[in-house]
Amino acid sequence: MEIFLPSLLVILLAYLVSTMLIPKLSPIILMVSMIALIGFSVYNHYTMFSNEYRVMTWLDMVTSFAPSFMVVLVIILMLGYLIYSFTTGTLGALPMPSTNIPPPDTATNTVTEAIGNGLVNMGAANVRTNPRNNISQTALSQGV
Repeated sequence: MEIFLPSLLVILLAYLVSTMLIPKLSPIILMVSMIALIGFSVYNHYTMFSNEYRVMTWLDMVTSFAPSFMVVLVIILMLGYLIYSFTTGTLGALPMPSTNIPPPDTATNTVTEAIGNGLVNMGAANVRTNPRNNISQTALSQGV
C-alpha cells in the first residue's frame, strides 16, 4: 500500500499549528485571520466555478446561498441574545416553581425528612403547619 506523503505532511503541519501556534495568538488576530481566510475562500470558489454559477437558474442560486444564509441568521440571533442579556441583566431563565408540601417532621422516615428539609432550606417549597403535631410558626422561629 502506497503512503501519500504530502497529505501526511499537511496533517502534521496542521497539528503543529493548532497545538503550538494558535493558543498563543490573541482572539482579535484569530478573528481577523479567519475573516480573511473565509473571504479568500469565497473569492477563490466563485472564480473557480464561475461558469457553473453563470448557467444556473435563479432558484439554483438561491439554494446555493442557503447554508450561508443560515449561518448568518444563527450568528445574528446569538449576537441579539448576548446584547439582550447584557443590557437587561437577566439571562431569561425560568423561575423554579414553588410547591406546597407538608412539614418535614411529619415524614415517615429520615430520608423523606432530609429531602423535605433540603427543599425548605433552598426555598423551593412552602411548608404548611401540621395541625396534628401542633407545630406553630412561633415554635419554629424560637428554635424549639
